[in-house]
Amino acid sequence: MEGLTQTSHDYYLSKFFGGDFTNPNGCPVTASFYLCAWANDYTLVHDYYINGHEIGSESVTWNTDPAYWASLDTEGWSAEFGDMKKMAVHYGNVPEDEILGTRVPFFYTGGDSQFGMYEENGFMYDYSQTSKNYGYDNLANGVWPSSLDYFNTLDCEVAYCPLCSYEGIWNQPFLELEDLNYGSAGADLGGYCDILDSC
Repeated sequence: MEGLTQTSHDYYLSKFFGGDFTNPNGCPVTASFYLCAWANDYTLVHDYYINGHEIGSESVTWNTDPAYWASLDTEGWSAEFGDMKKMAVHYGNVPEDEILGTRVPFFYTGGDSQFGMYEENGFMYDYSQTSKNYGYDNLANGVWPSSLDYFNTLDCEVAYCPLCSYEGIWNQPFLELEDLNYGSAGADLGGYCDILDSC
């Protein structure tokens, strides 16, 4: 989700997170919200944070142009994600050391330029790299979150993926889902999709 708005809260988030649903252990259901600057009600950001939801950074601009993301150097990535983190801290009153994750808009990952800014901005993981090789048609061999202390072996569906190692930084892969209502990826398979609203 790119931003917490009153509309999204009223129409569906409050229905999921209003207390009617719990995990098997009885704890409330929570989610991770990756924010961009253009669509936030920072009062809701704070409310969701204090109710146990994770707040992450999805850039200031949420730029839709892949060439924009490909052109960024480490300073540009830092301005997008580090500055979004500062906004969530300042306007949403979320502690800086609790904003640990990022997700790049449209999965336009930036390789080493992107990952080079993680440590200085206090980020610990990324949730942007998609994987078809370990997705639904091979989920028995699905990949769990892994450290980038060593070389990343995931397939790189959307350029650019990191080539270097990044000690202490983790990668949460985005595994492909199966859309049974669209297309065919094989004899008994539906089409591929990365996120629910694209299925």
